[in-house]
Amino acid sequence: MAGYICIAMLEDPPYNMILAATEEEPNEWLEELPLPSHLLCYESFKDTKVILKQLIQRLKVDGVTAKADKAFSASPHEVIRAFNVIRDEAVINNQLVENMDEDEDEDEDEDEDEGCRLYHLAVEYKDGSNRIIIADSKKAFKLYMQSAELGYYPAYFDLSIAYFNGNGVKKDLNESLKWAMLFIESGGVAGYIIAAQCFSEAGMNELCLKALDLIKTNGIE
Repeated sequence: MAGYICIAMLEDPPYNMILAATEEEPNEWLEELPLPSHLLCYESFKDTKVILKQLIQRLKVDGVTAKADKAFSASPHEVIRAFNVIRDEAVINNQLVENMDEDEDEDEDEDEDEGCRLYHLAVEYKDGSNRIIIADSKKAFKLYMQSAELGYYPAYFDLSIAYFNGNGVKKDLNESLKWAMLFIESGGVAGYIIAAQCFSEAGMNELCLKALDLIKTNGIE
């Protein structure tokens, strides 16, 4: 029967994953979970029970033990990677349902990919919010890392800052520089600011000057 495969991450430690086949709207399903949760992704299929069974089997092949509607331990990128494999097979087998909600206006956040979702959740933990209340730099760092692992490049910049300042993780100039350079390679010229700071603190003055020149060339304040 047509419906959704939904994947969420429980926001309380240890950030377990949960997945289900449901005929409900994804947000309605999410509201029924016993703990605060964050919807990572969902997709509509013609036969959700078959797809869910395939997803669980694929996760098992990848070394992840999962059960439907039960929390299980896994990193987001492991689950999303397995889901993408099953989704691609579903497309080939004409199992995907397109425009299932074509008559309903979807919230902009629902259109964002899972990396973006994790990133914004990380920002909430970093700065605190009405929903989370207490800021937690360690949780923020973990979420930034998960977002970055899913290829959401804005998280690269935040990781470079976290490593440089030791926010939520042990200070590490090499890691800071690595993420700054990845951010630059993704088109984020502001990464040169962190790179220059890393070179300066490491006493690599020549490279620091080159980075500062690039900052001026790109008109970065």
